[in-house]
Amino acid sequence: MRACQCDPQIEINGQQALAFVSHMNVATMRPALERHHLTSVDPMQWYPLQTWLDVLNEMAKRQSASLDYVAMGTAMAQMVWLPGTTARLSLETFFLTALSQVYRTQYRNGDAGSLEVVRSGTRRLRVKTRTPYPDDLIYGLVYGFALRFLPAGTPITVEYEASLLRRDQGGNSTTLIVAWD
Repeated sequence: MRACQCDPQIEINGQQALAFVSHMNVATMRPALERHHLTSVDPMQWYPLQTWLDVLNEMAKRQSASLDYVAMGTAMAQMVWLPGTTARLSLETFFLTALSQVYRTQYRNGDAGSLEVVRSGTRRLRVKTRTPYPDDLIYGLVYGFALRFLPAGTPITVEYEASLLRRDQGGNSTTLIVAWD
């Protein structure tokens, strides 16, 4: 996995930062959180994104990093505040019209990347991501939004586009395929 990096001016809102802390093995990661002064997170404050990326970079050394990243991304999707009308959209409408904007509103002072979505069939979407995060964290984010916007029990699959080089493998972006019944 390549190191997670971004423009040092970019900040993430505290609510999203809390998802990192609430879904990582805090006991194991406490030294990294302390080194980066992230032991107390205020949901109303903004934090340097690179500081959080530095913690994710340290997590990459752990055997459970992939699963931890997926859990974090899923939590971020569940925790992000959405305006009333957005929260009631269908999965397809949310992904096609609001996902990119929701992602961008979590950051300020620079380009934290993008998520571009296109329909690729009935109940099938392609999500092209260009973010500073590990691929597995974005996988979890996409999966988490699918869980949030689909009726409970709906079968969901999220897969990496196998024919494309992922960001973690040296590519410029990562593409995920989301499908549901």
